[in-house]
Amino acid sequence: MNILIIEDDNLLSKSLENSFKKNSFANIINIISSYNDFLNNSNISCYDIILLDICLWQDNFHGIDILKIIRKSNTTVPIIMMSAFNCYKILEDTFHHWAHDYIIKPFRNRELQIRIKRWFNNYLFNEYYSIKKILYYRDLEYRLWNCEFYFQNTKLNLSKWSKHVLLLLLINKEELVSNQYLSEKIWGEHDEEKNIRIKILRLKKSLKLYNLSDWVKTVRGEGYMLLDSPQF
Repeated sequence: MNILIIEDDNLLSKSLENSFKKNSFANIINIISSYNDFLNNSNISCYDIILLDICLWQDNFHGIDILKIIRKSNTTVPIIMMSAFNCYKILEDTFHHWAHDYIIKPFRNRELQIRIKRWFNNYLFNEYYSIKKILYYRDLEYRLWNCEFYFQNTKLNLSKWSKHVLLLLLINKEELVSNQYLSEKIWGEHDEEKNIRIKILRLKKSLKLYNLSDWVKTVRGEGYMLLDSPQF
């Protein structure tokens, strides 16, 4: 998953970043420390979770101001508000503006990770998959509890990058996944110089061991799709 942290406490944001990296919890982890940085640098479409501090003391803007801007863009990305204030009025305001969750500081990183994983699963997978804790296509499975792929109950030996690309294809199975979408989800931006084709070739090489490489179809000049169809 890709996580955006909007927090002006550098110690806290770095602690969260290190914790996520240590547990291979995320693909992209970006930190923004002020309201102005958010306006200048945010590309919300590439993120799967946003952690948003209520009080950004550096520029006297409220986290709810950023929450409003994000929701005006019509994105449904899960937003978890972080605050040292246990105040019903603030809590009510955050949910009124469509925050998904609210966690009180100081919190345990493990607790936050549990909440993040839950919202991530709900965001990307429909309720059926969330309850079953599995995402599948034919005999290919992605098991949510350990974030691993299996084919006919055999665990696939895939790199972190290959798992990430395959998950993006699996989420959109039998649908065209554009080069731009993959670029944004992998690198946080669409950059023509960053070659998606290399990532796909490495994924197909790994899948060849399980006779699955033909499932990853190339739609020349447009993108890729996961499709078990030799007639494609």
